[in-house]
Amino acid sequence: MELRHIRYFLALSNALNFTVAAKRLNISQPPLSQQIADLERELSVKLFDRHSRSVALTAAGHVFRRHAEAMLAQVQQAAAEVQAIDRGTTGILNVAATSSVLFSGLSAAIAAFKAVNPSIEIVIHELSPGEQIERLELHRVDACFLRFAPEERNFQVTRVWSERVGLIVPPAHRLASRKGVRISSLKNEDFVFFRLPDSAFASHLQAICIAEGFAPRIVQQVVEAFSVVSLVSAGLGIGFVPEPVGHMNGARVKYLDILGPCPSADVRALTRQDATPLARRFVAFTVR
Repeated sequence: MELRHIRYFLALSNALNFTVAAKRLNISQPPLSQQIADLERELSVKLFDRHSRSVALTAAGHVFRRHAEAMLAQVQQAAAEVQAIDRGTTGILNVAATSSVLFSGLSAAIAAFKAVNPSIEIVIHELSPGEQIERLELHRVDACFLRFAPEERNFQVTRVWSERVGLIVPPAHRLASRKGVRISSLKNEDFVFFRLPDSAFASHLQAICIAEGFAPRIVQQVVEAFSVVSLVSAGLGIGFVPEPVGHMNGARVKYLDILGPCPSADVRALTRQDATPLARRFVAFTVR
């Protein structure tokens, strides 16, 4: 039994006239008659009583009609669902990010996307940059949001928004009275740094310092920008953080602008080259 048998049967059961049904199907009458005969032969049952001037459903035909309508409706529903997935208008989206990226704008973007796409389920994975990359490669997440994208990986990289990087110092630090500072003046300072093995952003910050004439003296390494704030507020060093984190309410640190060459904190979305339409739609939505 094929799908066309179901469609032809329903057309004839609605019209109860071979000529009218064939016209609605945009075929000639003989192929319709042949397909109905093939269906009855396969089912080993008579579905229509044929008279010289009329056609009527048999008792078996009435029962088969209910099932045929249900089968066609299920096929149409399946087609609509897979087409929606192909358009990226439904499905499950797994998004990976650090908590500071969520704080600086991704959470709001997810909420806005959900508001206009209520049928889409978004699962958030709060992970270190290294873990995000690993899960993206393993197809366990659909998109990652990082402040610095690794260039050696074969991913699709999209810059979604820009952020400045600043310096935070404890309130009693010698630099706390300033509004801005040059990186070259920090060579004798102790740094709370993002963990170098896990973060391309950390390597970028280190490279900026080296370009300014010194290797940063790193006394603590952490995964999250919020951890940098916590340790700096405790007086364990100074640190670079994205501007939204440095200015967050309740931070017991002083935020200083970087004068001169400034590290980039642009947030980039990473997707696989074979990303789903839904992942591509979401990334495009977050660009600002």
